Formats: sequence, C-alpha cells, structure tokens
Amino acid sequence: MNAEGAIRAAILASAPVTALVGTRVYPMMLPQAPTFPAIVYQRISTVPDMLVEGPGFAPIRIQLSMWASTFDGARTLADAVVTALHGYHGGELRLSRLINLLDDYEPDTKLFRVIADFRVHHTQGVAA
Repeated sequence: MNAEGAIRAAILASAPVTALVGTRVYPMMLPQAPTFPAIVYQRISTVPDMLVEGPGFAPIRIQLSMWASTFDGARTLADAVVTALHGYHGGELRLSRLINLLDDYEPDTKLFRVIADFRVHHTQGVAA
C-alpha cells in the first residue's frame, strides 16, 4: 500500500474520526457537491532514505485538509484527526508526527478548513 493509502486507512481506523466523516476521506480534492465535514489528503514531499542494501524508511510530508461548514466543525474534526495520527505507528506507517496546523476560511465557498501537515515515516519494502 502506498503512503497515502496507509494514512487513509489509519484515519478510517479511528472511531472518533469516522463518527464525524464516515468514509468521506478523499485524495487531492473534494468531489462535486460533497457532504461535510470531509477530509482531503495529499502528499507534499518525499525524501527517500535508501539503506545500503536497498529501500528503507521513506519520510514524507502529508497534508490533510479538514473541511466543514462551520469553524467549530472543522476544528472538532481536526482535533480528532490529530489525536488519531500524532504519534501513530502501525502497518506500513512507522511514525506520524504533526508538524503544522493552520486555520483557514474560503470566502468563495464559505467553508472552513483546518490544514494539518504530518511528517510520516512509511516503509518501502521493509518487513513489518
């Protein structure tokens, strides 16, 4: 599974998060006419750390956008996601750390979002 799939799986494994969004966790962008709250995720960067014998841990930066129609809704979802992912390790994810959190408002859509950047260590061919 790629890093984005592993992050999505970790998010959906959190009961507090799924209580808020169900399965509304999307790559790159929201679908047309989405239901809120919802989460969008994307890879921001990858810095491979190749071991002498082959692939190893691949530190990546993943950005999650927690969208809602109210600020409180976006903040509540962000708090649940941060609680679920900060310090998370399991499956192909060796470690996940929050590195930045930003509140945002989109005047064109009148939607609120909280943007969370995580540094994630994902395995590339390393046995669990």
